[in-house]
Amino acid sequence: MGGWYSAIAATRLKMLRRGCRGAAAVLPVASHDSVTGKERKRKCRKHASILGDSGTVDPDFSRRYRLGAELGRGEFGVTRRCEDAATGEALACKTIRRKRLLLRRAGLDADDVRREVEITRRMSEAGGGRVVRLREACEDDDGVHLVVELCEGGELFDRIFEREHYSERAAAKLARTIVEVVQLCHENGVMHRDLKPENFLFVNKSEESPLKAIDFGLSVFFKPGTDGYRISITSPAHAAIYMFRAGISMTWKPLAVQGIGSPKWLAAGATWLQRFSREAMGQR
Repeated sequence: MGGWYSAIAATRLKMLRRGCRGAAAVLPVASHDSVTGKERKRKCRKHASILGDSGTVDPDFSRRYRLGAELGRGEFGVTRRCEDAATGEALACKTIRRKRLLLRRAGLDADDVRREVEITRRMSEAGGGRVVRLREACEDDDGVHLVVELCEGGELFDRIFEREHYSERAAAKLARTIVEVVQLCHENGVMHRDLKPENFLFVNKSEESPLKAIDFGLSVFFKPGTDGYRISITSPAHAAIYMFRAGISMTWKPLAVQGIGSPKWLAAGATWLQRFSREAMGQR
């Protein structure tokens, strides 16, 4: 679904330009202390629940967590640094705005959000350190918030560009983690459907940092042992070439093999990623 940690330079530039248009008007706002708990809960009840049984309605979310700098922005969500107000723990928070769900043309609805939360929770619990840990999922007047562990090592995508390419031995080590994530997904009845270097994060900046999978926004459940789920959703830059041929639809197993094969990012490096960038996909 996008919006985890992808660093988009154009978005940052646009934000800087907005800040240069002159001083913004300062409007009086009510302090948190002037709003009672009952009033916050009454305000939150005006909206139908998005998460249902998949999460909780929490009008106090903005008091329990302090949101910070933006980490990434996708089509449907924005991810920011956040801090637990009680403990000071550094975390990350992906927010899917409620108003986005009201725009039917956006192609996103409450069922998609609930599925993302359910799959993220399942994979977080089963991940064994290979999937980003989900701390909690809740909603308030603004929308749905997924609070997860903060991975400060950056994307695999960015590290490939920094190094230009990996040695065969180093690539094999990271590829093992990617294969284990795919196997873990399939064992738990989940298809990730968006395997790409942007969706793998390093926990820290060290060369030996663990690698973790993120972003289950396009993921779906399936029944293990079946072979008939046909699919045409993924990131074009990392899709199997067969998906671009008219009249061809692929079942999940061949596409999973293609996704596992994507560690070619590691050995081929930045040149390959540049060649098959999102812009180039329009001509593929």
